[in-house]
Amino acid sequence: MKGSTKISLFALLVAIASFGRDCCYHNEINLLTERINSLEYQPKVHFINGLKINQVYIDPEKTSIKSRELKQSKSGEIYLAVSVNMDISIKYSIKVTNVGNKLAKIAGIFSAGPPTDENIPIELILSKADTITDFDPYFDYELLPDAGDTITITQNINVAISEEHNITIHLLLYYENELGNLYDSYFVAQYEVRDMVISNDGKMDIPLESHMVLRNQRQTTRIYSKKQKEKLRDRITAFEKE
Repeated sequence: MKGSTKISLFALLVAIASFGRDCCYHNEINLLTERINSLEYQPKVHFINGLKINQVYIDPEKTSIKSRELKQSKSGEIYLAVSVNMDISIKYSIKVTNVGNKLAKIAGIFSAGPPTDENIPIELILSKADTITDFDPYFDYELLPDAGDTITITQNINVAISEEHNITIHLLLYYENELGNLYDSYFVAQYEVRDMVISNDGKMDIPLESHMVLRNQRQTTRIYSKKQKEKLRDRITAFEKE
């Protein structure tokens, strides 16, 4: 009797181990299938022709100089770093098209204007960090494949100006394919504000857009997992409640 009990217990343990392996194998197959479908049915939404700066607004009542200091750039040049308290709002527009061969369902766009051109980590975008300044939904927009059509996105965004007089705009457009796989296209444009004259009392010559010169711009794309997609949905829900 004891022998049969041991055999039954051993068979149960083997069955549990086998079931665990089957579950792991099933999960791996699901993840692999998800990844293959994401790649095979990937739309590719691109920002085209760069940003168009329509208007720059500076609140003169909120403009002041925090500090002036001589600093050395990475290239060895000496420059006057002027730290300015400045409330800047930019109205821009940009066109997007789908250069992939699958339909893209546009869902929304995040925008931010921190004083850096380094990519904002996805963890910050998915959190409630203050780095992301705005979110606009673009539900029900679809982009046909093979650059069949374009849409123009227009937004107002608050931006910061760095000590080196740079203004950077970050855009993250997210969209789905017809299977519900989630993607994003990330666009960064950095402008140098040249010959900006700031008086001792913090006043400056405007319009600022006439002094903005494009330094660099780039864009990348990314595929989301189902878990990241769920986090993004939670982030959007949080934005709508804020």
